[in-house]
Amino acid sequence: PLWAKLVDIPEDPDEALEFWINDAGGETRLTDSGPRGKWNLLMNARILSFELPPEWERQIAESEKKQRRTAKSRQKIKTAGDLV
Repeated sequence: PLWAKLVDIPEDPDEALEFWINDAGGETRLTDSGPRGKWNLLMNARILSFELPPEWERQIAESEKKQRRTAKSRQKIKTAGDLV
């Protein structure tokens, strides 16, 4: 089944390249026509298992904090301007 083959796709880019080269050279390929939506199932499975590296998570959290601070300071400026 398709799901059993998905487990074999490596995370490392070089290993993944080798996997897809070997897959393309075989008699049956993951991307061969098959049940309707097979390719979408494959891509969705890869997307769902994707995890951001920890340093990216930290950068996103810091960026969100900065955006919140900026939004709060804009609100304060607007309310102070209304008082004048």
